[in-house]
Amino acid sequence: MRQGERLVPHPTKAAIAAAFGSLDTGLTLVGGTWWPDRPGTFAWVMLTVQAPACASVAFRRIAPLTVVGMLGTFTLAVTLLISPAGVLTPAHPGNAWAPLATVLAAYGPLFYQQNRRTAYFALAAFTLVVMRPWEPSVTNLTVGLLRTAVGPLLALHFDTRRRLMQALVERAERAERERHLLAGQARAEERARLAGEMHDVVTHRVSLMVLQAGR
Repeated sequence: MRQGERLVPHPTKAAIAAAFGSLDTGLTLVGGTWWPDRPGTFAWVMLTVQAPACASVAFRRIAPLTVVGMLGTFTLAVTLLISPAGVLTPAHPGNAWAPLATVLAAYGPLFYQQNRRTAYFALAAFTLVVMRPWEPSVTNLTVGLLRTAVGPLLALHFDTRRRLMQALVERAERAERERHLLAGQARAEERARLAGEMHDVVTHRVSLMVLQAGR
């Protein structure tokens, strides 16, 4: 794959990213996350920043850790603006601040990132930011854990399935190569046997001709 093709997300991924961006924006405006009753400048700025942060999931295959970093940074910024900065005052303080796009972002590191140790470290930090354990509540901990656990579990499942399919394909290809090698070896042995028989026949005929010529 050419470098230019790798930098362009698939149209389906772009459409999914746009859908998540729209969904998160709408959910925020109706008070489903961190939106205040009386939004000020900071609220509108953060809402504007949220859209590209959510849309970054279109690049989860190309740069999964960057996508996790963007959404994690956004969620942490919103959390700090709420407390201790006090710049934002959510209409519903018990809501989770992280966008729904975090579910899709958490899928990327374990499925696309080759270094599993780095992926686990990034997801652990991401989970802490989303769960907000420094403000413990059943809603924060449960919703946060679900949003960052479902993606990795699906990624591990599909990655295991992908590896199994690759192993089966490699096994079938190896069996096919071995079959061709055995068939070639069998043909070579058959040619050698026929050549030996022809040599014996020719030698016998020449011997008969010599005997007949000597009488």
